[in-house]
Amino acid sequence: MATKDWLWGAEALRGIQNKELDKHFEKFKERYFGFARAALEQMRIAHDAPEVLQPDDLYVVLRDLMTLDGELVRAMHSADITDRFNARWFSWFTWYVAHEFWKAEV
Repeated sequence: MATKDWLWGAEALRGIQNKELDKHFEKFKERYFGFARAALEQMRIAHDAPEVLQPDDLYVVLRDLMTLDGELVRAMHSADITDRFNARWFSWFTWYVAHEFWKAEV
């Protein structure tokens, strides 16, 4: 995966919706919330001041895990997301998961 972090914003949200990755998220919401919940639990153990953790911190921890997720890889393939753009889409989807999880559970 490329080292560039694609930022979360209106373009990312439109992209997620246009490629119907938001529907993929809803279908596998418990899976992605499970990833986020486990990551946040470990982050709280590791961090000296867990009360200051933010969605950005969760994003950093989840980003590489998301590139391994077979369900997401298949969804991106189905959405005709080419290898050239995978880094952007993995990043955007990870931001989406982090923000949705944070709104719902933190």
